[in-house]
Formats: sequence, C-alpha cells, structure tokens
Amino acid sequence: MKKTRPKSKNSRQDSPPEKKRKVPPGICRPVSDDNSLEEGSKKYRDIIENLEDIIFAVDPAGRVQYVSPNIEKFLGYRPDEIIGEIPVRHMPPEEGRLKYVLFVNLASRHKKIKSLELTGIHKDGRLVTMEANAAPYFSQDGTFLGYRGVCRDTTERRCMEEQLRAGRQKLMQSVKDLELMNGIARILLTSPDDHMYSVVLRAVLTVTQSPLGVFGYIDENGDVVAPSLTQDVWDKCRIEDKSIRFPRDAWTDTVWVRAILQKRTIISNQRGNVPHGHIPIERVMVTPIVFQDRAIGYLKVANRPSDYNANDQALLERIAGFIAPALDARLQRDFEGRKRKVAEEALKTSQLDLKHGQAVARTGSWRLDLVRNELSWSDEAYKIFDVPKGTALNYESFLSRVHPDDREIVKRKWAEAVPGEIYEMEFRILSGDTVKWVRGRTDLESDEGGNMRGGFGTVQDITESKRIEESLRESEERFRSIFHKGAVPMAVVAAMNSRFILVNSVYCEMLGYPEAELLRMSFYDITHPDDIPVNKVGIDAVFSGTRDSFRM
Repeated sequence: MKKTRPKSKNSRQDSPPEKKRKVPPGICRPVSDDNSLEEGSKKYRDIIENLEDIIFAVDPAGRVQYVSPNIEKFLGYRPDEIIGEIPVRHMPPEEGRLKYVLFVNLASRHKKIKSLELTGIHKDGRLVTMEANAAPYFSQDGTFLGYRGVCRDTTERRCMEEQLRAGRQKLMQSVKDLELMNGIARILLTSPDDHMYSVVLRAVLTVTQSPLGVFGYIDENGDVVAPSLTQDVWDKCRIEDKSIRFPRDAWTDTVWVRAILQKRTIISNQRGNVPHGHIPIERVMVTPIVFQDRAIGYLKVANRPSDYNANDQALLERIAGFIAPALDARLQRDFEGRKRKVAEEALKTSQLDLKHGQAVARTGSWRLDLVRNELSWSDEAYKIFDVPKGTALNYESFLSRVHPDDREIVKRKWAEAVPGEIYEMEFRILSGDTVKWVRGRTDLESDEGGNMRGGFGTVQDITESKRIEESLRESEERFRSIFHKGAVPMAVVAAMNSRFILVNSVYCEMLGYPEAELLRMSFYDITHPDDIPVNKVGIDAVFSGTRDSFRM
C-alpha cells in the first residue's frame, strides 16, 4: 500500500487535503481527445524541428531553457548539452564577455535583441557565425521570464559577402593588370614568331664565317631556350631526348653556361668535349647578351676553320649589345602576353564563379551611378526582379518595382544613409504578378567634396525565409492559444532535469501550486516517491526517442 505523500512546506496550512489521484496525462506530452489539438501541437513541433533556424528560450540570467534540435547541426551539441548553459560559454572568450554584458544590459531594460551578430564555437572547434533575434516574455502577473527567439546561421551569407568583396577586388585588380599590360604592349617588337632567332643567327654566322651557332634567350624561369636550334643543326644532332630548352637546374660546366654566369665572352680554340651524338665542336666563341646588367640570352658560333680572336670577340659583342634592347622588349612582350592570358583566364573564371555564387545564394549585385543616373544589375539581380536581362535601368525604375507600401521606407533609408557605412534593410518588391521579400545591403560612395556619387550593393531573395517566419509565428500563436486558453492541464518540462519550463493555469489549479513556484520545481518534485522509478523510465524513453509518448 502506498504511503500518502507528505504535505509540501510551501503549501498553505489552511488548504484542504488534496484528493488522492493519479498524475494526469500530459506532463511530457499532453493527451487530449481533441484531434485538432494533437495535430496543432504536432505541427508546431514538426515546424520547429525542421526549421533551418534555431528556436531558443533563455531565462533572465541567460541560461538556456529550451533550444530546438537542430542546434546539433549548427554547433554539434545536442539540446541536452546546451540547456542550462549560458550560450556565451560557447563563444570566443572576449566576444562572449562583451555579448554577455550586452545581454545583461538589454535584459535589465526588457529590450528586444535585434540582429545580434554572434560567433559560436562548434564542438569540433571551428567557428560559426550566427544572427540572433529575440523578444522578452513575461508571466501573467508581469514577471520577466527571459527571452524567446530565433538564431540563424549566417556563415554561408558571410562567406558569400566575402566572396563578392573578394571577387570585386580581384576583378578590379585584373583590370589594372590588363591596363598595365596594354601599356607594355606598345613597346613590343613586330616580329610575329620565333623565326626572328634564326634570321639573326644566319647574319651572325655570315659575318663571323662560322658554319654552326646558336641564338638563345633566358626565360622568366631562368631556363635557356634556343629556338634557332630548329634549323638544319637539329637534324644533324643525334643526342637522345634533345630539346631546345635547357632547365637551369640541369646546367653543367660548359662554355655557354660559364659565359652566361660570368656575363663575359669566352673563346675556346680547342676541340671541345661533347656528349655522345652531339655535333663535334672544333672551336667555339660564346657572348652573353646583357641588358641592364642582366644576362638575358647568348650568341654562340663554332667550327670556323681558323681560330676566333679579339676582333671576332669585339664584333660579336657589338652585335649582342645591339640586340639586347630589342631582345629584352621581345621577352617582356612574350612574358606579359602569357601573364595577360593567365590573368584573362583568371578574370573569366572569377566572373563565372561570381555569377555561379550569386545564383546559388540567390543574391544579386548592383551599381548605381547617380551622376549619370544609370543602374547596372548582375544576371541574378535581373532574375530576382523578373526583369529581362539588358533592360535599361535607373534609380526611378528600381523604385517602381518596390512594393508601394515600402517605397517611402526605401527612399527614407537611402536619404539617411551615410557614405562609407554599409546599411541593410528588408523590403518587398513586385516581380511580375508576384510579391517577393528581399534583403538589400548598400555601400554608398561620395566624391572628395562629400557629394554622393552612387553606390554598390547586393540584393538577396528572402521570400522563402519570410514565409517560414510567418508560418512559425502563426504556429506559435496557435500553440499559445491552445496551451494557455485550453481546458486541459498542460506543461512543458526540460529534457535534462525535468524542470518545468511552461505550465498553464489549469495545470496550476489541478496541483494547487502558483505558476512561479512550479517553474522552480521539477516534475519529480510533484510525483509520489513510489511512482518516480516507473515514471522516470517512461519519460527517459520519450526524451531519448525510443518512445513517442508515455501515459502515466
């Protein structure tokens, strides 16, 4: 036989003895014959548990009283690991301290928390950026109970904004590089291809009376390239893996290598040591081509019947000195040509990445020139506003597509904006016959005199998010109405410690406790000791997900 539970110290002495009765169903999950109530509650839970955003509630001290399950998707923690904690403990220390000071200040004045940027530390250590919005809530007697709100993961949005800024900077830098390359292009040589090397070499062989020779240059990697080797000498050479390119790290102690490194002419009138298959070398003279104290190429002549002398050296050095400026200009042209091609490819890739990134994020960009009253949109911006690509636009045509009820707000925001300070607002637009919600971010620009010249910004389609927010609001209102105005006793308890989070007036009347007192207690405080073990098994099964409900 069960013992009667002792009367609570807090119960009034003159209160009549409570009738012995079972703890009513609904402590963990209300049971009602009203199907619409069950369906409404289920819909409310389903919406909360499937939202991308985090729904949360904190007490006046900032301790989490409730957090929706997708907190694990955001920060890697289960709800039971967060409830009872102060969120700032999962933030970088300095930011957490500052945010808690701000929270205490707002809570002391019962002010709303609006668009508060937060940095959370994921369970795996990485940082997650979030935006929190919350409103204070109160008991029926006006007691401040804490905050309820929504926390949104803004990591992707931050990443997109950074990509947009980086893309813009990269685009501007690439344009500057192209302008620089166009300026350099004016000094390039007119020679169409590497045929110039063979033409020059033939003239050198003629004046030096030499049957063999090489005219090569040093590329931007420090390697020697000898296009002149492609003439008949190439066919006579029998070296395996022959090439016209000689990488710097493969140079050996040869006459032409010493001449380049020492930046001086070297003559050898003796038979040279050459690799197997190489054309025999009887005599050789090599002169480096030096420009502004840099060896940029070389001229080599060989196998003349007579020895090379000082006069031959002076002649070859004069030719090398004459060639040097033109060769350097050509090398610069070729190098800048390759660099320009890489930059153009990078620019093209950047533009494609930017376009793709905007499409993924449903975020467009725009630029307004107030001096010319010209407005330019990205492809995604045209798509968001449902305007044919290429349509001529200006500030007035943009305003015409803003919802009539929001135009004055947009105009006022624009007028109050300060150049150099980014401002953000949400408003509706007319996309054909459809009304859309968009979020705009604007960075205005002014000239040296302080006159506004225009601005740059982004516009993001947030229609779906607004629909979800409205659905959540309506669901919350339905839940509150059912919870607080219904005739069935209901309560919401925390999973971690079974403390009461919410109780309705019917529940309080049934147990004989004031609401404020119940909210300081747990479910087990009002349960007969003999019933606690059985009830705990059932409740734990519900919270762990192994059972959908538990009747007791």
